[in-house]
Amino acid sequence: MGSFSILRKYIALVRFDKPHNSIPFLIIMTIAALAVVNMFLVIMNEQNNTEKRLMGIKDLVHVTCAFSVLIKLSFNPKGAIQLVNFIENGCIVDVSKIAGRVGNWRRIEECYSVRRKSMRKMFKVIYYLIIIVYIGAVNRNLFSSLLGGTADTKNSLTPFVYWCPAGYDSFTYFTLIYIFHSVLLLFMAFQGFFIEVTVYLATEKVLADFETIFLLLDDIATNFSEIELMGETRQSDEELELYNLDSNLRRDMSLIVKCHQNFNRNFKDCADFSAYGILVNTFNISIDTVFNIYLMMKAEDLRTSINYGVASFLVNLLGFFRFHTGNKIVNQNDIFRQALANLPWTDKGQWFKKTMTIMMGRANINTEIKPYNIFVLDHKTYTSLMKSIFTYGNFLYTTSNPTE
Repeated sequence: MGSFSILRKYIALVRFDKPHNSIPFLIIMTIAALAVVNMFLVIMNEQNNTEKRLMGIKDLVHVTCAFSVLIKLSFNPKGAIQLVNFIENGCIVDVSKIAGRVGNWRRIEECYSVRRKSMRKMFKVIYYLIIIVYIGAVNRNLFSSLLGGTADTKNSLTPFVYWCPAGYDSFTYFTLIYIFHSVLLLFMAFQGFFIEVTVYLATEKVLADFETIFLLLDDIATNFSEIELMGETRQSDEELELYNLDSNLRRDMSLIVKCHQNFNRNFKDCADFSAYGILVNTFNISIDTVFNIYLMMKAEDLRTSINYGVASFLVNLLGFFRFHTGNKIVNQNDIFRQALANLPWTDKGQWFKKTMTIMMGRANINTEIKPYNIFVLDHKTYTSLMKSIFTYGNFLYTTSNPTE
């Protein structure tokens, strides 16, 4: 998984160790602090411009939330490193445990090979989509002005609103602010990329581990369908063969139990680490979309409305990837329960029935990404979220334009 080394480099870049070893982090935090102060000044000083103050509050929330994730990563990179290690790890099954069973290993290896190709492909898709979203966000207001929109002041052309002291309303000051906002947004975009891509890649790895367990369960259902309970004595070749099959069944079932335990442990670690980043990204995208809908409805020409509509679509496409991969995990729960139900157990020993009871009990607890137990990453939640976003966007528009 060498193609994902950029994730480790980013962790090393923003990691806080000692002041003299953490210059990139201190520079990023200085830029964020200057942006927060300027946005506070917008809120405090623009008393006569309600819309600008509202946009200032929105930008302040965006910046604060985005950099809170970066601070959490910088001071506690252990979870991020553990997550990247999980992404780069190979098969959940130890090769030595299935030595001599070439067919089984080939099926598992093919499963991981397909997932790895999908992971690399989506890594590039998310990477290029983030670049497009970044370029669009930096130049969104500028595009509206060039398309003949209503952005007729310098302040409305920058990615974020800003406070301009008296006497500094010049093109030079505007250019410096524009560059400053572009750099600020670059850090926010890369932090968002890190969250989105690690969540997606970890989810795909979880799906590969799920499929591995399914293959092992299917192997037991196929090869050990009829094994009578063995006693302690073996008096014939047939009984010896059955005893060997029983030993193999114990070995394979033990392997499945260990894989299932490792799977649950790895998934919990992934879900716990990514919870805050998922929550912040979802919140930021939702807030941005609400205001895009408001600006789209408020625009006086079609081209500006399309501009904000496209921006909303691209940003929410990133969010959809996250919810879609989460929905894949949710779908695996019924498949896992069905795979356990298909195992022949009535003619097996007591140890097998006890193992089945434990695994079925655990299978009844849905495996799902649910940050802080607030919402589940699945299609249903995404649909409800989009409905709420459009409702709030329309509410913001109607309350700010009561006469229309």
